[in-house]
Amino acid sequence: MSQISRDTLLEHSLMALVEISSTITPSSDYSSLCQTLLEHALQVTSMRQGSLWLQEEGNLVCVASYPSDEYQQPPPVIQQVFTTAEPKYQGSIEVVAPLITRSKTIGVLSMNHAQDEPSPALISITSSWIAHMLDQMQLTLQVQAQQQQLQEVMRQQSELLSFISHDLRNPMASIKGYADLLLRRSARLAEDPNRRGLEIISQQVVRMTTLLNQVLDMMRLNNKQLPMHRRPDQLSRLTQHVLTDLMRELPEDTISLLESELILPCKIDSTRMYQALEYMVNGVFQYAVSTSPIIASLEQRGQEGILKLTNPGIEQMAAQQEQLFEPRFRTQRGETTAHTGMHLFMAQQIVLQHDGRMWFEQTPNNEWHFCIALPLSSDTNP
Repeated sequence: MSQISRDTLLEHSLMALVEISSTITPSSDYSSLCQTLLEHALQVTSMRQGSLWLQEEGNLVCVASYPSDEYQQPPPVIQQVFTTAEPKYQGSIEVVAPLITRSKTIGVLSMNHAQDEPSPALISITSSWIAHMLDQMQLTLQVQAQQQQLQEVMRQQSELLSFISHDLRNPMASIKGYADLLLRRSARLAEDPNRRGLEIISQQVVRMTTLLNQVLDMMRLNNKQLPMHRRPDQLSRLTQHVLTDLMRELPEDTISLLESELILPCKIDSTRMYQALEYMVNGVFQYAVSTSPIIASLEQRGQEGILKLTNPGIEQMAAQQEQLFEPRFRTQRGETTAHTGMHLFMAQQIVLQHDGRMWFEQTPNNEWHFCIALPLSSDTNP
């Protein structure tokens, strides 16, 4: 065969491999894929018979053959090519080529009875093509196995979530109820040595319930099971509501809201967004070491409503923002350790589920802001 004829055949064979590759979709039926690859390899190389051998548990196993001959043990030449990773040619009678992918020999391709002496370049390309397709199949199967494992872990987490929800929250509710009952009875007495202890029990149950709710919400977020019921509301109204409540809980003059006539209508889950704003303010309060108050302000930028928190301590937050939103991130405030990351992680995730964003920004006069933005809606009625 002339060189021109060989080049033309090689070009046509390569085009055939490209077309074949586009029609083969890796599936969980590994045996069928191996048989399909072998038959296409025989077709492209004009061979009449062949077999495909792969290493399984340290042994070479015939995973496909055409015609459907059964091989119990690999012939010596198959084992030799696998060991040396060098192809063997016997004219037009037999070609044995290693299957190499990512610098590793995974098997052997054996073909024989060609119409003409096969091109070494075509054999090399064909064997590489088969090795690549098998490698992709293995990766697909590994991903599927990992997905199944992940689904099992998520199922177990859901079971744990159900256990926590029913078997821990109910007893704490009972403890809280009985503690409050005893407190009401204690209030009738002029002096009761148990009153302070009952107040601590009641307060700590509230704290434990809050932490438990945060853990439950975090697990729901990770499993994408946190329900969101978005309805028309106003960012201005919700911000005022959150800050008014926090002003009762935080030390005096800790936070203030600049007056604004903006309405900022948004379509949000008011309960969840209340949590996000509360987490955001608490995160700043726990992190900021400055005695200056946290200043909250509202503004509109394009089609977004913006809530900005301003405090000198925010500059320190911005310097660690890569860690700040990690659930396990803890920071020191005075002599106490604050779990800032849980608050800000939860706030960020809730804002993201509302198609919003959360970030730090620095003004030209070196003032730092901690901001969230929510898309505005046309409905102004909450």
